Amino acid sequence: MRFFSTLLALTLGIASAMGQSKTPEAPSERQCAAHEKHVQMMGLDAAYAKRHADLEAHTADFVQSREEARANGAQMQPVVVTIPVVYHVVYANGTENIPDDQLLEQLQVLNDDFRRLNADQDNIWPQAADTEIEFCLATRDPNGAPSSGILRVPTTSGAFGSSDAVKFTSQGGSDAWPADEYLNFWVCNLGGGLLGYAQFPGGNAATDGIVCGYQFVGVDGPGAGAYNLGRTATHEVGHWLNLRHIWGDGPCGSDDFVADTPESDGANYGCALGSVSCGSEDMVQNYMDYSDDGCMNVFSQGQGDRMQALFAPGGTRASILTSNGCLPAVPDFDLDASILSVNDPSGFSCSTEVTPSVTLFNNGANALTSATITYDIDGGASATYAWTGSLDFGQTDDITLPVQTPGDGAHVFNVSVSEPNGGLDENTSNDSGSSNFSLDSQGIDVTMSLTLDNYPAETTWTLVDADGNTVLSGGPYAGSGVVVESGCVAEGCYTLSVFDSFGDGMCCAFGNGGYEFSIGSLVLASGGEFGSSEASDVCVGDIVLGCTDAQACNYNPDAIADDGTCDYSCLGCTDSTFCNYNPDATVDDGSCADVDACGVCAGDGSSCSGCTDSTACNYDISATIDDGTCYFAPVGGICDCFTELNITESLAGGAAGTAVTFDGTGEVAGLDIVLDYTSSTGSWPADMLVVITAPSGDCIEFGGFSATVSAGCTDLGNYTLWPESWAVSTSGTYSASLDLSAAGFSGDGTWSVQLVNGYASSGTVVYVADITVQDVCVGGVIDGCTDPASCNYNADATEDDGSCADFDLCGICAGDNSSCGGCTDSTACNFDPASVIDDGSCADFDLCGVCAGDNSSCGGCTDSTACNYNPDAVIDDGSCISDGIPLVLTLNLDNYPTETTWTITDTSGTAIGSGGPYAGAGTTVVEAFCAPDGCYTLTMFDSFGDGICCTYGEGSYILTADGNTVASGGAYGDAEATSFCIGGDYGCTDASACNYDPDALLDSGSCDFSCYGCTDPASCNYDADATIDDGSCVGDGVGIGVSITTDTYPEEITWTLVDDAGALVGSGGPYTSESTTFDALICVGEGCYTFTISDSFGDGIYVPGGYTLTVDGVLVASGGEYGDGETISFCTDNLNFGCTDPLACNFDPEAGIDNGTCDFSCNGCTLPSACNYNPDATIDDGSCLFDDSCGVCGGDNSTCGGCTDPDACNYNPAATEDDGSCTYPTADNLDCDGNCLNDQDGNGICDEDEVALSSFVQLGYDVVGQNTVNGMTTYRVWAEFADPTEQLVAVYGFDAVPLSISSTTSFYQNPLGGALSVDYNPLLLTVDSLLEFDSWVTVGGQDNSADVSTIGLDFAAFEGSGGALVADNVNGGSVFIYPDLEPTAFPDANGQVLIAQLTTDGEVNLTVNLQTRSDDGQNPQVLQQSLTFQEVYECFGDFNTDGLIGIADLLMLLGDFGCPAGCSYDMNGDGGVTTSDMLVMLALFGTECD
Repeated sequence: MRFFSTLLALTLGIASAMGQSKTPEAPSERQCAAHEKHVQMMGLDAAYAKRHADLEAHTADFVQSREEARANGAQMQPVVVTIPVVYHVVYANGTENIPDDQLLEQLQVLNDDFRRLNADQDNIWPQAADTEIEFCLATRDPNGAPSSGILRVPTTSGAFGSSDAVKFTSQGGSDAWPADEYLNFWVCNLGGGLLGYAQFPGGNAATDGIVCGYQFVGVDGPGAGAYNLGRTATHEVGHWLNLRHIWGDGPCGSDDFVADTPESDGANYGCALGSVSCGSEDMVQNYMDYSDDGCMNVFSQGQGDRMQALFAPGGTRASILTSNGCLPAVPDFDLDASILSVNDPSGFSCSTEVTPSVTLFNNGANALTSATITYDIDGGASATYAWTGSLDFGQTDDITLPVQTPGDGAHVFNVSVSEPNGGLDENTSNDSGSSNFSLDSQGIDVTMSLTLDNYPAETTWTLVDADGNTVLSGGPYAGSGVVVESGCVAEGCYTLSVFDSFGDGMCCAFGNGGYEFSIGSLVLASGGEFGSSEASDVCVGDIVLGCTDAQACNYNPDAIADDGTCDYSCLGCTDSTFCNYNPDATVDDGSCADVDACGVCAGDGSSCSGCTDSTACNYDISATIDDGTCYFAPVGGICDCFTELNITESLAGGAAGTAVTFDGTGEVAGLDIVLDYTSSTGSWPADMLVVITAPSGDCIEFGGFSATVSAGCTDLGNYTLWPESWAVSTSGTYSASLDLSAAGFSGDGTWSVQLVNGYASSGTVVYVADITVQDVCVGGVIDGCTDPASCNYNADATEDDGSCADFDLCGICAGDNSSCGGCTDSTACNFDPASVIDDGSCADFDLCGVCAGDNSSCGGCTDSTACNYNPDAVIDDGSCISDGIPLVLTLNLDNYPTETTWTITDTSGTAIGSGGPYAGAGTTVVEAFCAPDGCYTLTMFDSFGDGICCTYGEGSYILTADGNTVASGGAYGDAEATSFCIGGDYGCTDASACNYDPDALLDSGSCDFSCYGCTDPASCNYDADATIDDGSCVGDGVGIGVSITTDTYPEEITWTLVDDAGALVGSGGPYTSESTTFDALICVGEGCYTFTISDSFGDGIYVPGGYTLTVDGVLVASGGEYGDGETISFCTDNLNFGCTDPLACNFDPEAGIDNGTCDFSCNGCTLPSACNYNPDATIDDGSCLFDDSCGVCGGDNSTCGGCTDPDACNYNPAATEDDGSCTYPTADNLDCDGNCLNDQDGNGICDEDEVALSSFVQLGYDVVGQNTVNGMTTYRVWAEFADPTEQLVAVYGFDAVPLSISSTTSFYQNPLGGALSVDYNPLLLTVDSLLEFDSWVTVGGQDNSADVSTIGLDFAAFEGSGGALVADNVNGGSVFIYPDLEPTAFPDANGQVLIAQLTTDGEVNLTVNLQTRSDDGQNPQVLQQSLTFQEVYECFGDFNTDGLIGIADLLMLLGDFGCPAGCSYDMNGDGGVTTSDMLVMLALFGTECD
């Protein structure tokens, strides 16, 4: 039951609180170590900290751009990211080795939660969002081999904790797959009350991924408690995608870097709905809180943006977008053998010999059965090894080669593979491998002695040399006591590391363990009390330690290992004539230097160099040395070397604007631009192309997508030159600064700048651009005021620009007197004593007492006789409606009043009243106003789409006009409109209505028929409120009462009542209120009825809930524990209970309701001569049996029956009764198995039946199209004949020569097509164009114009699910034509006759038999012809198949952009064409194809 998990969690929480436990149990509160791991890595790894800081900056920019786009009304194009997942199930027992279906459940939970498809979602938080992230189970491994995506790794380790040991095979775990292509998901026994942890982006790839305790994976794992819905993985994947805990892992003010998650001061546990902290309600349902699984159900929009930032260009996990981890593993070559790894020799050994071992990998499509392994040591004489075996694609074999004795020293082992299956390897790039190793027969013996604690499976250790190679290792262990490990190592220094996967060392919490590493009796390292790990540097052999740097003052040439003592204090300048002379130096290091020209010792003169010419634009007053950098203004010009332009253009796709010219001189250094951009279909700001033309006529261009201006212009780059934020289709303001200095573009004279709409397929775009061209100086003219008498006179100006001005009365140059202007009239209400100049703004109080007012604040209707009289109005504003009618709208609000709004509009569409949204769930609001005579429409709205009744409350509305109801309702969905008329000649014109108005000329829509009903008190459907009898009384009827008392899940309960004809006469549910009684009375005529009550969850109604069913007050049935449902049948004229089955011994003819007591024990066989005679039976039920000829009671003679003819194929010598089953050979020249008695050539055709030879040449196929349907390829298979007069009449098979057509995946079957070509009707292509690629078989014909037939073939699998077509039974089957009646069955000009069209993305395997008819009337047979093929188009994205993925292909994709499903140019397999497909195309752009 649903409430048990909470009790279980509490129980386990009490048990674990009694002491530290290493037995995995559900903790009472959620624990996640992701934040702690992140903090630890930030402190220990500076590079990680730097990467994470860069990531946060990138994320902030991405999120801001998304928020701004939404604020500007942009519709965000969905970009669904699909992440391949590989499970590493690391287990020590059967319980921890959880089944596949539990892992698949977990994958479904992730997809539901991240795409907001989870069944428990609610609408409490409006910012809840689909993150547009999905997950798929990996189908290929990093080597390209097929994979189930589930690795199962046995271990002797106990609980792993958060030490990351589970992520390394050497420590009892499983090594990670590449983090840039997969999400690694480790499942293990974590222990310590830990549910899981994750690594944030930017960490070590070897540890990247998430870890979950096995109990908490999938749904209802063993001992999961309150964490049984798979939300632990949802939480941890959130961390893996850069989400913090929702409270920011700190008090109020801590940041989770997401704007739309409320601030909180800590974690929430259980399901603390309504919890408030930091001044707002906590989002306890968020997956990143610590709530129970059953409480979590939401990611916010901001969290979705933060996660999506990882996949944007430059994002830490963007490489996932190009992962092929979930694509089918398809080999690129038929013959491709490779050396996957060299296993031995490697590292160091004290042995005198090595035994090489390599892993052979079949990377080809064909099964690998033989290969030649060639190997050598140090490039010496090579040897070969002839390997044989059988490896399918993706399989491996570890090969052990003969022993080698290379002698002491460092060596290289080289190996390669060739001649796969005796042929040429089609891919030699992966054929070889090598390994470095060293031998030293005089090596040193070392000993690692371990005293194990109570959890030996947690202990591992490694000995690593100076190059990082592990030379010795041990653990995890089993048992207890002392373990001694011995090994041999070379003389040198090493790092000994000891690990504990739980993090409590070997001593002293759970036993007094420890370790010693020694040479003989000399202990080099020891310990035990260390936490997760400790490391010691140890040296073995005759090692001399000291400084090994020959440049150091204390260099020791005899030192083997550096001890870190090198001293360099003796080095320096020993020449006293130099400025950096060091009197303490004894060794001159060549560093002696002089003072530079600036007086700096060893300086380069840069500290005082610069432009020393005071007339230059860049004069540096502090410079004492001129460095030649001075530049000057042009004659008559100024030093501000930039040109500012404003250009406005409205340009269609590909159109060029007018060139804007200016005079200047210099070299273009850069361009700054602020662009006000108005979007059009398919266009981006980045599609704007800019052309700059120099005075010489040379030009440069940059930006744009596809359009160009002149072939003579130098192209500096396309749209990618603009910022990434410009690659959107959103109107707005965009800015950029481009460095153009590398172009070397200069000139003196007239320049021009021109804008072009660089996307030829877009609509008209408006550009308003403020452009600054840097370092091109405007020369010759200085504009300004040339009048010395003006307050803004410019002595440097050479041309007057009309800007000359005087001081205003306030003393402001070019002022407008506003700074000292105002009202100078002291009697005015706005008198300003500080004003010097009266600006005419003086004003008086209006009649409402408002300074400079317009009387509107106290205006209104002052006529008390008007329907809109306003008693607060002081001034009549002419709004009185003397003949108006008062309207009153009464709203009974539901649980979500903020969703409710309304308007009342007149016939012109003008609103005369409106209201909402409201506050106060379940309250009543009354809106009163008035309107003149006329017709109106009331429209009620609900923003959520569920009206105000009855899903979330019993809301309703009533609109009255002058007391009469004109509109009412509540259960209306998104909106409901009611039109009505009031006043004047309006009224109810229906004479049958209760409120009929004989004086009304126009109907107001207010007619009321509520007075009608049954007025007979004796009827069961009597209506006390009815005043007019409508003839509905059921005089002899009965009342069927249904009473439902709901439990805590009322929405699961429904019921129906149907009559004996199956017609529905009553129903109820689902309900909305818990622990509430709902009564219904259905008045029906006498008859028989069936009552059915159901529960959608399948657990009935919990006590004290339940149901009762009565007829006229008599109890017919009651209950509640009915599972999915139960049914009660009864007749209203007979309420007696008893057995209603006439065949029962206790049949009660008076019973009308069966009570389940029927007894059938009196029925049986009453004939004494029968072998099953029942002496206790009183009623013969027709079951009597008699012995057959074999003496079997009720037998069919089969136990002694059979074929008694010795000449028959199935003669049975034990049979005494011939049952007519004898079978014989079907022909005189066949045996009982249907084989020829005479078949000299062994071709399956009896010598007596041999016919003439066929001119058959071969089977072959053509590719009709690639990526025709969801990435599939369409083929046409044909048979080729040399004789054009030989007609193919049948394609067939039976048990001796079977027919088989199959795919390694499946064949595409269109619902409009069929199994034969004659089922294909070209006229239906207008209904479904994909019919063209339907899979079918034929003999020549291609459509329904042909005459092709079939017999004996079972097309169910082939046509139903795209499965194989097989004919292998004794009867066989065929596709055939009648000879000479189908012209397409003769060979065409190429000698080919079509036999099948097949569409699939798999490998096709085809074996058929052919019967032909030659021109002399003979019928040759062609038996068991096979064909295997698969076309893999390796140039994915080359839509026009011109051999290059270029502009034409991109334009084809853009033409399909926005297509929602079934799109021709879908590139990511989701059916639609979106930005995600664009990113795939851009990644492939420019690829040349074979």
